[in-house]
Amino acid sequence: MNNKNFKLTRTNYLDWKPQMKDFLIIFGYYYLIKNTEAEEETTLADILDSQRKEKELAILCLNCDVRLASQFTLECSDNPQLFWEAIDKRFPPKTLRNQIRYLSEICSYDLSAGKIGDNIKSLIDITQSLYMQNH
Repeated sequence: MNNKNFKLTRTNYLDWKPQMKDFLIIFGYYYLIKNTEAEEETTLADILDSQRKEKELAILCLNCDVRLASQFTLECSDNPQLFWEAIDKRFPPKTLRNQIRYLSEICSYDLSAGKIGDNIKSLIDITQSLYMQNH
């Protein structure tokens, strides 16, 4: 696995996601993202779970572009499951329906509601999502 090609960038999500999923499964971390492991009532399991979450978040961050990693880390409060969901949300499937939805959100955005900084951030997020649909 070539680490340089494996890092998540703004353009390679569709290639990156299955590789990262396999990587996390191999090391036993993917269950933390999907919450699929049966719960065990042991103290050792809780300790190992905490360590695994820290390792998983580190692996996700190391395999993302620095800007994306810092953005997702801020959004997810150091929770690997939320980090993964933020990545999934940030890179939706490229469909005509999604493009139309983003254009509609931009055109119907209410600038009078909320703070200016929040409005600008929201519009930037929508615009970036639309851009990702076309590239």
